[in-house]
Amino acid sequence: MARLYVSNQALVLGFGLAVVVGVPVGTALGRFRLLERYADVYLNILLVTPVAAVIPLLVMSFGVGLASRVALVTAFSVVMVIVNSRAGVRQVDRR
Repeated sequence: MARLYVSNQALVLGFGLAVVVGVPVGTALGRFRLLERYADVYLNILLVTPVAAVIPLLVMSFGVGLASRVALVTAFSVVMVIVNSRAGVRQVDRR
């Protein structure tokens, strides 16, 4: 049960941080087209970056503890949260 707690701790913290960062960024990108034009290239790069290429960088930066696992979950879920928030804002009727 302790292992399940450790794994879920990184998941909850990482995804929570991704939501806190991703929803405002995605909302801003969905509302302001100029901002989206500038950020779209970088967002697409992050979408296609393979996980295996980033894991060693995170381990070197944060070590092998909880911070590294939280950073890994955040790094790969924040992009999806931004993309989905942006798409949701675009679908809202402007009236």
